[in-house]
Amino acid sequence: MDNYIKVNFDAVFIQNSRESFSGVVCRDGEGFVVAAGILQHHNVGDAFVAEAMAYLQAVQLVREAGFLNIIVEGDSLTVIRKLRTSIKDSSITGPIVYDNKEASKLFSSISFNHVRREANKVAHELAKEGRNFHCPRFWIEEAPQAVLELAGLERPSTILH
Repeated sequence: MDNYIKVNFDAVFIQNSRESFSGVVCRDGEGFVVAAGILQHHNVGDAFVAEAMAYLQAVQLVREAGFLNIIVEGDSLTVIRKLRTSIKDSSITGPIVYDNKEASKLFSSISFNHVRREANKVAHELAKEGRNFHCPRFWIEEAPQAVLELAGLERPSTILH
C-alpha cells in the first residue's frame, strides 16, 4: 500500500442555485496530504450528479498529478456502487456514470470504498470551503492550513490508543 494514493471526494449541493462544490484530498500511505482541490459546478441537477462530478474531479486531479495506483473513498453509496458494477447504467445519469468509469480505466490499479461522512471530513470541508472561491483551486504537496490540520488529526500516528 506504500505506493498507493488514497483519494477522498465529496460534494456540497445547493438546490436553489443548482450549483455544487467538489472537494478532493489525496493522501499518501502515511496520511500526508499530497494534493487537494476545490471546484464549482453550475446547472447541477441533483445531489447524485454533484457527487458523481466530484468523483470525476478526483480522478482527474490524481491523474494529472501522475498517480497510477489509487484507492478512492467517498460517502455517496450510490456513486460507489455504480462505479463498482459492470452493468450498464440506463438511467438519466448513465452518461455521467459512463464518463466516470472511462476515467477510472486510466489507472494501473483502482479500488472504490464507501466510507461514512465522519471518515470523509477533509473532502467535505474542502467542498464547503468551495463556496468562498469563484474559481477552481488546486494544491500539489500542500493544502489550506485548516485542511492540513484536519488531515493531521486523521493520521494514524495522531490517534491515541
